[in-house]
Amino acid sequence: MNKLTIPPNLTELAYQNIKKEILQGKLTRQRFTEESLSLDLGISKSPIREALNALKNEGLIRIEARRGAYLREFSIDEIRDLYGVREALETYAVSNAKVTPQLLDSLEASIQRTITYLKTDDKSHHIDEDANFHLILVFCS
Repeated sequence: MNKLTIPPNLTELAYQNIKKEILQGKLTRQRFTEESLSLDLGISKSPIREALNALKNEGLIRIEARRGAYLREFSIDEIRDLYGVREALETYAVSNAKVTPQLLDSLEASIQRTITYLKTDDKSHHIDEDANFHLILVFCS
């Protein structure tokens, strides 16, 4: 007998849905509230509030008390700093990587999945696969 997969709770469903809308560029309102998202998704405000807090912790949105949530906008300096840190970390990871046939196969498989996601304009999976590719490099050292 196979184990049953537990379906996500309402908070997780709200989180996944809102994040998908953000990453696909569909949630373009300058400001959105728990109430508006609650009406859009047809669920209560509590799971929306928890989902928004998780998205805030990821840096995708910012929340202003009694005003609502806003999409996070990055300045040129913040983007430059983020890429600088990423470059330093990944350079270190690659320089310490133990290159094996299994590593190369894993990286190639990730690249092929990325190509598929790009061709189908699947931004959410593309972003996840990009993170996966870089995690493969980090954990192979």
